[in-house]
Amino acid sequence: MDDTFHWTQAGQILARHPRKPARAAIGTALDAIGQAANDIVFAEMAAIIAARRVEVLVDMIAACEAERARGEVVAELDEAIDTLEAELDRAQTTLPLEQAFHADARDEALARIVAAQAGLRSALASSALPQPVPGLSRAEAVALARAMLSHPPDAIAAAARAEAEARLAGQALAPDAGDDYGFTQPEGQGTWLATHLAGQAGGALGG
Repeated sequence: MDDTFHWTQAGQILARHPRKPARAAIGTALDAIGQAANDIVFAEMAAIIAARRVEVLVDMIAACEAERARGEVVAELDEAIDTLEAELDRAQTTLPLEQAFHADARDEALARIVAAQAGLRSALASSALPQPVPGLSRAEAVALARAMLSHPPDAIAAAARAEAEARLAGQALAPDAGDDYGFTQPEGQGTWLATHLAGQAGGALGG
């Protein structure tokens, strides 16, 4: 699965003119939410990999012991089991530290989402929000910001965990419930905006 993304951050579109602080605040907040969600994905993946390493070692030792019980290459299996048990001991010793480290990374990213959403609310409430916004109309920028605010931080974190599990399982990434894009995917904001604009254009043509 290709984990490499190329996208234009919302802040690069919305923050072209530094004299417009509210517009820059929206772009910065949108980028912060996307980056924090993506950081949660990788923290979750690292935590899962660390736990699975222990599981794999346990399974390998059990397989070696089963072969040894059948009297197959006992000396070689004894050596392999000793090596695997030493590796398992190290993995079990470091696992709590690794899990705590990744949990701290998740919590820090979640706090960034909370702060960024607070920044979005503040920017939306600002009377200084310019009209129009370069690259986006004011209505489009507001719609995108409100879409990002419609998902609580815990829901974004849950989607990130689901994405991490899907990536490690080699499965397709399911979109967020009720949406056509995922907040944890860097291209998600652009996909949402393109869908939003296409829907508006289709409505205008249909009318």
